[in-house]
Amino acid sequence: MPGSRKRGADAGSPAKDKAAAEVVDLEKRRLAVAEELRHVEQQIYDLETKYLETSSPFGNAVRGYEGFLGGSSVANRKMVLKPEERLFSWSSVSGQTLVKQ
Repeated sequence: MPGSRKRGADAGSPAKDKAAAEVVDLEKRRLAVAEELRHVEQQIYDLETKYLETSSPFGNAVRGYEGFLGGSSVANRKMVLKPEERLFSWSSVSGQTLVKQ
């Protein structure tokens, strides 16, 4: 009977090697997806910043459109962006780290 245990252990070795290789492959894929997610969230943050900065003198979906109604004093001011105005960045849990920076 000791011989049958040895054969069973040897028979499982290629399967263990295959499983270990699959784990390594999955970890590489997970890291690649995490990096892609970080890149997309950075793009969202940058585009959101551009939208809020360029549209703020006239109004936007976040602050409203008072700029169309009033004088030019609003158009000459530089608006300070508040973290709570970043609706798109806040929509992702991992994207919130960009807002907090």
